[in-house]
Amino acid sequence: MDWFTEPAEKLHTALQSYDNRSKHRSPRPVNEQLAREPDLIPALTDPSTTLREYYFSRTCRILSGFDSPKNPLREWVSRLSMHEPVIHFCMLSISAAHVSQKKCRTGALGLKHHVNALSSLANEVARRDFLPSSRSPDDSNLRARETQTTAILLLGIVMIGITSSWHDPFSLGLQHLHAARTLFQQHVSRNGALSFQGPPDMSDSSARHFFVGALAYWEALASFIVDQNTDVADYLLPFYDRGETTTLSIHPWSGVSTTLFIYLSKVGSIARQLRHLRKPPPLQTRAQMLTETRNTLLLHAASLEESVSQYRVPAVEAVSDTDDPFAPVGHFQTLARVYQLSSLLELYRNFPELLAQKTRTIVLQQDAVFHSNYRDRLNALAIDILSLVASIPETSGTRASQMLALIIAGSTLQFQGDMSTEGNVQSLDGTSTPAVIGHWRSFVDARLGNMHRFVGLKTVNQAGAIVKETWERADLSGLASGRGARMDDETPVQPATIVHWIDVMIEKGLETILG
Repeated sequence: MDWFTEPAEKLHTALQSYDNRSKHRSPRPVNEQLAREPDLIPALTDPSTTLREYYFSRTCRILSGFDSPKNPLREWVSRLSMHEPVIHFCMLSISAAHVSQKKCRTGALGLKHHVNALSSLANEVARRDFLPSSRSPDDSNLRARETQTTAILLLGIVMIGITSSWHDPFSLGLQHLHAARTLFQQHVSRNGALSFQGPPDMSDSSARHFFVGALAYWEALASFIVDQNTDVADYLLPFYDRGETTTLSIHPWSGVSTTLFIYLSKVGSIARQLRHLRKPPPLQTRAQMLTETRNTLLLHAASLEESVSQYRVPAVEAVSDTDDPFAPVGHFQTLARVYQLSSLLELYRNFPELLAQKTRTIVLQQDAVFHSNYRDRLNALAIDILSLVASIPETSGTRASQMLALIIAGSTLQFQGDMSTEGNVQSLDGTSTPAVIGHWRSFVDARLGNMHRFVGLKTVNQAGAIVKETWERADLSGLASGRGARMDDETPVQPATIVHWIDVMIEKGLETILG
């Protein structure tokens, strides 16, 4: 499993090139560079110590939906980084990456620590591969060593992989996801279950809860930026509700809705597969094949719609408190509802047939009126989602986790009719008027701006560019200027063409980790 050696060597070469260019300048000491960051503690003698302090004072809160002693990305990292090199180097790499995005002339710092982290991961993989197999029940000590090594390695891969775009906004970290996915499945296969008997700083149930939630969230983000099968995250389904007894622990990424992110990974995969079918077919035989493929995807989408609609947000009394005043349980409950509706919105945008079947929908009967116009319905659902986001304070610790939902709902805000004069707009309930659409577009833009000021990452700018380019294409190309399709019992569904944000992202080369 040589996932990390080659990338580490390439980065090392890049670092040498960077150092050669830097010889012609008079670089400031690393500690002086870091000391200029207002959120950092005063510069310390050892740059590693400074970066460690930066992780716990700044980076950890950005990386997590909540931050308190209950946050594994704080507590586990704090303890394990003291005696596990792979966690130590991954922690420093994340902090250095964040500093290098905010301060110029610190690129070498980020490269250096990224090389160290990847080299450490490669060494940990090699150490694990040399461990003998522990299939006998008597090999309890060996099994404990194996599970401890796997847990530490998985934590390191998840940390470095989900923050790949911190080093380079165009880095998708897919090789890290593949590594984590393979390691997770190998561990289950070897042990016959998902069990972690170590390290001492992780309980078995908390480790299981964290890794399943982290991988579900990561799979959902990846599904919108790379083509893959719809069942790629199914390996998580047997475990997403394991390890919980009377109360549910909140995950720093997937919150209270790990199962929803597994469903969302399927939604993203279907959306990307459908994108290829929108291209004009060159031959009639190919057209027939594309029709059959779309019908197959429609069946998957219908089944997925039912699963997503039946999801119920856990009650507040069933969820353990975060102990973080900036991220109470209620914020995560609202965010779960946001991603439930966002999943449905993506399905309905790609398959209007599902939206036309009024009696099938469970969730929308509670929150939105059915409109006689397809685009009105999409806009109404998008506004429902954004209204929920608006109910979460801008200071919430969950703000970085809202990025994908803001893209999905925000990009949907496309005008119903001719927007040149408000009197010409055809909208049954006013959701598609220029005033309403303009208001919610401004809201999305403001929330993404607030998010960028909080996290300080270029990926947020790319998310904003995707949404704005989608709006511009919808407005200026005239695709959104006609009446939408009528949706009644006698008329087949023929929706007006809608500009899809995934098309824009791919065509403009704006793929990044959207969370």
